Amino acid sequence: MNNLYKAVLLSLFGALHCFSPLTQAVESADVVFMNGQIETLNAKQPRVNAVAIKNETFLAIVSDQKIKSYIGPNTQVIDLKQQLTVPGFVDAHTHPMETSWLKEVWVDARYPGTNSVKQALLNIAERVKATSKDQWIYVAGVSASENKFAEKRLPTKAELDQVAPNNTAIMANGAHMAIAHSAALAKMGIKKRGNKTTSWCWGTRR
Repeated sequence: MNNLYKAVLLSLFGALHCFSPLTQAVESADVVFMNGQIETLNAKQPRVNAVAIKNETFLAIVSDQKIKSYIGPNTQVIDLKQQLTVPGFVDAHTHPMETSWLKEVWVDARYPGTNSVKQALLNIAERVKATSKDQWIYVAGVSASENKFAEKRLPTKAELDQVAPNNTAIMANGAHMAIAHSAALAKMGIKKRGNKTTSWCWGTRR
């Protein structure tokens, strides 16, 4: 092989090396989150293990193996330890503790899963069957359920009396109003004064 062929081959190898995807330089991220279960909310790529971020912008949404190329000497690396991770939600007004109770402990009468007063009362009746007489029954509704239920109203005190006669029951209409039935009002010491009912914490509905 003469010197000309050698020079051409060396030039080709050099060019291939420079443009190889394995050796191309990748921009280093400011922070890398890896070893997680990251929900992307993208149907085409619903879950990944790692993301790289620079200047508050995603550089990559990939696997743990591929994310390593985005880690530079100044990159902060955060191990998610296989925890579920979701996109950030910005909300100026939240009730995290109350929401946990409403979802896990209270009777679910929230729209749209519960779309009527009739269904809400059926849900309460099911809980009554499994609840001892001395226990409170708390019912979760969403704000302004009266505008969402098919009947365009809330359950009445009389309806709650009928469906839960031997328990103390109260239904939250969001976080600012509630309907309490007779036993619950008595338990809380709320009594009528003339034609009005004294209020307690939220409102009450006759």
